[in-house]
Amino acid sequence: VVRLLRGECGMGEGEVADLVGKYPSVLGLSVPRKLSPTVSFLRDEVGVTKPKLKGLLRRSPQILGLSLNNTLRGRVTFLRDEVGVPPHKMPGVLTQAPSLLTYSEAKCRSNIRCLRDSLNMSSSSVTKAVTKCPSLLLSDLPLRLSPLIAFLTDEAGVPPSKMASLLTKQPTLITSSLPSKIRPTVSWLRSTLKLAPQDLGRVVAAQPALLSFSLSENLKPKVGFLCDRLGITPSDVGRMVATFPPLLTLSTEFNVEPKLSVLLDEAFVPPSTLIRSPQLLGYSLEGRIVPRCAALMSAGLFNGRGLAGILAPTDAVFEQRFGVIVEVDIDDEDWG
Repeated sequence: VVRLLRGECGMGEGEVADLVGKYPSVLGLSVPRKLSPTVSFLRDEVGVTKPKLKGLLRRSPQILGLSLNNTLRGRVTFLRDEVGVPPHKMPGVLTQAPSLLTYSEAKCRSNIRCLRDSLNMSSSSVTKAVTKCPSLLLSDLPLRLSPLIAFLTDEAGVPPSKMASLLTKQPTLITSSLPSKIRPTVSWLRSTLKLAPQDLGRVVAAQPALLSFSLSENLKPKVGFLCDRLGITPSDVGRMVATFPPLLTLSTEFNVEPKLSVLLDEAFVPPSTLIRSPQLLGYSLEGRIVPRCAALMSAGLFNGRGLAGILAPTDAVFEQRFGVIVEVDIDDEDWG
């Protein structure tokens, strides 16, 4: 047993000891009749790689004691045929939520019905949501969904017609804590950024990931950075977010700061331009901002103003308007 766990599953001595401590019965299982076929099934048929297999078994070692033909194959078939998990996504789903292999299919079906009935989710949307957040099927969805939907509708201002797409896009919100995570973030967006009710609902519907970010480690530092760099207040940032909802989802270190460094410090674009048109920060630095600004500077056509007219047009319109050609093989936008 130990040789199989170390050799076939890539576990170290301490990891084997930890697994045996959680599931002592593993030492009594037959290697040729039980363990080897199970490991081969997960690795060769399901496609779980050795590193992921190690993590999966360490989290749920009791999987090794399940019947291969009566339980494991049936659960994988259920996830594939009834939930719609694509085969290439199956390893990731099981690695994130290995308990799906031991959880009641009846409860999983009940959760699927809840998603369809409460949110009017299509089958494809249910598949997308579960693939992104497999633990949905392990949750008490009837208990979680009703208060979440009521809060997002009544207090965050999300239109009911947007609820299914919102939770398909960010299904982790269903398993997040409403009182300690989601509610404080919405309160902060409303009170600190001064988002108006109609803007708040539109922003949350467009970028539900905002409600999953840490206030102290993510959102507040991003707002503080923008205030310092642009010389503005949090409510000004709120107006920028209302105009360009993805703003606070962009990385400060790898996205916003490099763009501001080029635009403000090298191209001498007035901060007011970016405050008024924050969507300009959504364009790719290497794919659009730098090549176009550099081309216009070389041609003596750039004065730091009119940035929207430089970045927003298609390549064809840009070339026709300014008479310069810019060739790049990088995406023009950094946001979805």
